[in-house]
Amino acid sequence: MQVFSKEWFTKHQRKLLWFANTWFGRYVFRIHGDRSSIRKNKIVKIDPNSITWIEKRSRRKVYCSTEFRTHDKFAKRLYYAFKPIWHVMHFFDWIVLDRLELAKRFSFGFDTLTAYPAAGAVSPCDGYVKRDSAAAGENFATIRAGAGTTFSVAGVNANATYLWVDNITSGNFNSLFRGFWLFDTSGLTASATISATVLSLFGENKSNGLGDDSIEIVSATPAATDTLENADYSQVGTTSFSSIAYADFSATAYNDFTLSAGGRANVSKTGISKFATRGGWDLSGTFGGIWGNGLTSRFLVTVSSDAGASPDPKLVVTYTLPTSGAGVMVGITF
Repeated sequence: MQVFSKEWFTKHQRKLLWFANTWFGRYVFRIHGDRSSIRKNKIVKIDPNSITWIEKRSRRKVYCSTEFRTHDKFAKRLYYAFKPIWHVMHFFDWIVLDRLELAKRFSFGFDTLTAYPAAGAVSPCDGYVKRDSAAAGENFATIRAGAGTTFSVAGVNANATYLWVDNITSGNFNSLFRGFWLFDTSGLTASATISATVLSLFGENKSNGLGDDSIEIVSATPAATDTLENADYSQVGTTSFSSIAYADFSATAYNDFTLSAGGRANVSKTGISKFATRGGWDLSGTFGGIWGNGLTSRFLVTVSSDAGASPDPKLVVTYTLPTSGAGVMVGITF
């Protein structure tokens, strides 16, 4: 059972309802005052993305209303409000209960810890850095090697990769984007042995006007973890950890990148794990499409600052921890 999943909310529904009906719980879930239609009505059900309350009663019927969110907003609010406590519970589960074989009876359910990227200029951030060329455009080699000109950590979505041409000299390009994806993986601890890692990005759109490019996962070394800057444009790796072809990329669901051994080695066990996305042409240094004015090839994905649409980027790490006997397998989701 994954923490903050629908099953977890169901298992702990009674305690969550008690909490949600207190003034402090309403504040944590941000459903107090004019933030929600609930007002002072009694809450009778809460799920990761919805809350149900009693609107009115009659002699024969109880009338209820439900407020739905398009993503797991209430799970996220619960997680961020008590983040240090969840980490302590996770530590208690795998250090004490798993080793004493008491997990089924007393475990808090934190064998799997789910963490979400922070929205905006907060560590760990996500977003993009791009290079916009001059009016006449730049050839492919120049736009790849030049300095970044614009960055963002606050949009509702981001071009994980983007190559654009618009009314410029034949063979030149206007813009090239690179996406950045940072995750706090310090909960692994230095003693963890990583066996698998999957980075997932939720697709919103894609285009292949210039041809079928691919999207590649590489390492990143941005100057900070709470924001990006133009200089980060060049702080991306040159080795692909995982790749998805244009035809296989979904514009309506998660795209799962299973990382290579190099990608697993790029996961920080005690800090922030830093990844970037580059187009296949950008990574290889060779434009493999067909140039044409007004054309674009890109992959558009959801970022953590998108408060009302789709799931956030996530990193799933499977690892083992040393014990006096056999290793204990733990799944942890970031």
